[in-house]
Amino acid sequence: MCYNFVSKQIQKTKQHREDEGRGLNCSQLKLMLRIPDGQMKRDQTSAKRMSETTSLTKIKMVTYKAPEPKGEHFIAESFDKGTLDGWILSNAKKDDADEEIAKYDGESWDVLKSKLPGDKGLVLKSRAKHHAISAHLLRPFTFETMPLVIQYEVNFQSGIDCGGAYVKLLTETPDLDLDQFVDKTPYTIMFGPDKCGEDYKLHFIFRHKNPKTGEYEEKHAKKPDADLRTYFTDKKTHLYTLGETHRLQTCLFLL
Repeated sequence: MCYNFVSKQIQKTKQHREDEGRGLNCSQLKLMLRIPDGQMKRDQTSAKRMSETTSLTKIKMVTYKAPEPKGEHFIAESFDKGTLDGWILSNAKKDDADEEIAKYDGESWDVLKSKLPGDKGLVLKSRAKHHAISAHLLRPFTFETMPLVIQYEVNFQSGIDCGGAYVKLLTETPDLDLDQFVDKTPYTIMFGPDKCGEDYKLHFIFRHKNPKTGEYEEKHAKKPDADLRTYFTDKKTHLYTLGETHRLQTCLFLL
């Protein structure tokens, strides 16, 4: 934009020099560019009205306020403090992966500012790396009478080639070690966006123990009919919500 503007100015100056060579002086140039008085008054009035209209339609700056959880909750994190206090980075290695990318790269995690002053978020800074980070709930969640709601925001700031930004609710086990959190760590719920190539997904997987067979099974939600491509490419922040509205009915929300 600036380069084009400068280029035009240079061309204009060159044109003025050519005009001066043809015998045009400054007074003649001023006369040629003079606007009739009546037209000037109308233009000034129009400009004044436009200025008044603009001042009335000015958009107020959005003031960011850190969210405060209300009611009973099991975990809430805005990252607005700018630290990873309370979060545990995985130092494990993924099986059946090349040595260069097998290790979960904890150094790639950081808390950075967003375009909205005061707002911060958890950011992955390295491409083609495995990432895993986790935190303990305030207390274990049991599926009895309470409804479950999982909600978080995702922004693919630089797009994504192959990877996911999903969350897992890990199964409580005696040997659970978050420092060794890997893809095979037992979980109860997996939820969130995932993409590889042109395959765009919104996962919802429920893993549970079959009361009859005693074996663990995974139940996968059907792929949404909606085109999910936009949520991975528009570089906007989207809110992902998993909400249990009934003991036998679960809804997915994506904004």
